[in-house]
Amino acid sequence: MTPCGLAKTTRPVPFGMLFKNLLRVNPSFVGYLLAKDKRIAENYKVFAIFPEERDCLDFLEVYSCFSKKKTAYFPPSSVLPFSESIAISPSQFERMKVLWELPNIKVIATTVQALMRKTIPGEVLRKEYVYIIPGEEVLRDQFVEELINLGYERVGVAEEKGCFSVKGMVIDVFSPQYEHPARIEFFGDEVINLRLFDIQTQKSIKPLEELIILPAREAFFPKNAKEIYERILSYRGKVNSERLSEFLKQVEHRKVLENEDFLLPLLFPNLKPLFENSAEKKLYILFEPEELLHKAQE
Repeated sequence: MTPCGLAKTTRPVPFGMLFKNLLRVNPSFVGYLLAKDKRIAENYKVFAIFPEERDCLDFLEVYSCFSKKKTAYFPPSSVLPFSESIAISPSQFERMKVLWELPNIKVIATTVQALMRKTIPGEVLRKEYVYIIPGEEVLRDQFVEELINLGYERVGVAEEKGCFSVKGMVIDVFSPQYEHPARIEFFGDEVINLRLFDIQTQKSIKPLEELIILPAREAFFPKNAKEIYERILSYRGKVNSERLSEFLKQVEHRKVLENEDFLLPLLFPNLKPLFENSAEKKLYILFEPEELLHKAQE
């Protein structure tokens, strides 16, 4: 099979197996081959699945040298499933960013661990974000409440993604899809200025005509809390009453106090693997399938 032949099938293609004995192909070479066959990215959304993160990054680095198509790395959660950690990891921000930008991404590199962990449906994300433009009236107290519902942490200085700060008539917020935090300046309840700014110098980087604030994490609290309460209460008699009470308190206070693997199915019952959030024709590239299978079984 030639690289061009890949565009003729939507079945998983064991790239590493095809070339391992012949060329000892590496992820960088896979990126080169894929970029050279322009028909693939024109007709398919490509999911290239690798055993390790470094393989994904090597693949994307070379692919981007030979193609201008939009690419992304979709990372696994850095928190082990059902562990006791409640911290928001940097990988959470990248996962939210990729999910938001998925319609425009043509090539996604990821690991089998990342794909095995389901995420929120894209259609949910399209409803659960904040959109602001200059000149708009925004009730600041309500806006702060929305940020908390979306998983943001209120801090003194918004230096990291997933944080926001309030200082008088100014609110700074660092949304996952931006490389810099945004500053929202108010006059009363009217937004008079939107801009990205440098964390170190506090100087403006560029003005914004619009600001989109995504959820800071996958386990956030959607606008319709009634459905969440109903789902939790439906487990009455099946789950320890103290455990149910803990879940209800977290929803009431809009605070995730445990690993989100426990809460995600209650917050969003229709979780999906990333690739199910795209209706486009897909091409799957499996690099070293036997190693991928081993990783999936770990």
